[in-house]
Amino acid sequence: MVRFFDSNFQFNGQGPSSDSNSSCSAKNRTAGASVPLTEEPPGQQSSPFSKLTSPSSSSSNTVLCILVVLSCGTPLSVPILLLVCSDFVEVHKGREVHGVVFKLGFDGDVFVGNTLLAFYGNCGLLDDATKVFDEMSERDKVSWNNVIGLCSLYGFYKKALRFFKEMVMVVPQIQPDLVTVVSVLPVCAETEDEVMATNVHCYALKVGLLSNLKVGNAFVDVYGKCGNEKASRKAFDEIDERNVISWNAIITSFSFRRKYTDAFDVFRLMIGEGVTPNTVTISSMLPVLGGLGLFKLGMEVHGFCLRMNIESDVFIVNALIDLCNISLRKSSFRKTRQRDPWSADPKDDAVILVQPDDVKMVQSNRDSRKICDFSVGKWVYDDTYPLYDSN
Repeated sequence: MVRFFDSNFQFNGQGPSSDSNSSCSAKNRTAGASVPLTEEPPGQQSSPFSKLTSPSSSSSNTVLCILVVLSCGTPLSVPILLLVCSDFVEVHKGREVHGVVFKLGFDGDVFVGNTLLAFYGNCGLLDDATKVFDEMSERDKVSWNNVIGLCSLYGFYKKALRFFKEMVMVVPQIQPDLVTVVSVLPVCAETEDEVMATNVHCYALKVGLLSNLKVGNAFVDVYGKCGNEKASRKAFDEIDERNVISWNAIITSFSFRRKYTDAFDVFRLMIGEGVTPNTVTISSMLPVLGGLGLFKLGMEVHGFCLRMNIESDVFIVNALIDLCNISLRKSSFRKTRQRDPWSADPKDDAVILVQPDDVKMVQSNRDSRKICDFSVGKWVYDDTYPLYDSN
């Protein structure tokens, strides 16, 4: 048995404390001496593999992987190597580990297969991940959850639903769990598949998953995005202990469907219960205030953002600029109608304004929204204060 690690070896790139730069012969390695590591210039950081491999040897990576795996004699060391490859996005070296796993016959192990699936998924290689999944001789619940979650993460919603249906119908002995439900519900929300969401809801009710807060929040979100505000509100009311995500889900559901009055009522309840809004709440409520014409309240929300030091959030910045744009257009429309009733329509994006300053502010508003420049947006916002309507 080849001994690869000794008591002085450290995986962080530091070799043995004594004579770390000296070369080791095959005899010394057999006797238990550590593998020499190359020095790296100070201040330069890289992955551990850059120090564990020799640039001059093309096969050193593979030999290294074989030695590590043989040092344990089991596939349990494979996840450690793949975890490092995944953290440092070392795709090439991860493929080498995959090759060694195949040569040693460890590819039939379900634990190794799940690790390979997660590695390719974390590196953004969904095709390779699904190929590993298809070639797995044995799959467990983790395998199905991984492939469904990866398809959902990278936007392949139809493929995610197909895997979910196969998991339920083709493999009846493997039942969906909490992770499965939380992974498939965002897919139903993005595809607005209310039928599938209802089926998942019935299953979650049957197996007792509705008491979980994450599941409850997911159902509030999916029904809202599917356009069923009544079901979304019912799912929200059935949550025993709500957090800020629960409130954000119901507010976003109403705002997404332009139910501004309902969203504003829920926001008032949220404040009444002492829940502090976060960036998601603010960015969801600002369009609601603009739709309801509550521009003075929008100024108060902006002040809250300044006090909470969240005014530089890109979503809040864009929402504030949109709110200023709506306020400016309505104010300019009123002024223009007083002078010339035909020259403006408050619903048009290209409003013909009489005053050059107004045209300049609207153009700056649009440009700042495109480039997300907070300084320009804040200038527009500050200069728009006098245009706010107290109503």
